[in-house]
Amino acid sequence: MCRSSGCCGVDDADLHLANGTLGAIQAGIELTRDQDAAKAAEIERWLDQVCETFIILTMDGPAFRRWAQLRAGVVDQSGELMG
Repeated sequence: MCRSSGCCGVDDADLHLANGTLGAIQAGIELTRDQDAAKAAEIERWLDQVCETFIILTMDGPAFRRWAQLRAGVVDQSGELMG
């Protein structure tokens, strides 16, 4: 990821992040905190900057359900049931 706004030729207004992704990153930070508190704090500061810079997209119920199915390996990225 770019470390300063406006780099890589992308305007700040074009940076988006799904709130589910935000939650997954925070969960990883919490897992890291138990092993390396300093590293977790560093990642959390980065995530704070991301939240200030990116537009956070909301996800509705169907989107969260699809996300959960993908994480669980129930469906592939095309939406087809696996197994």
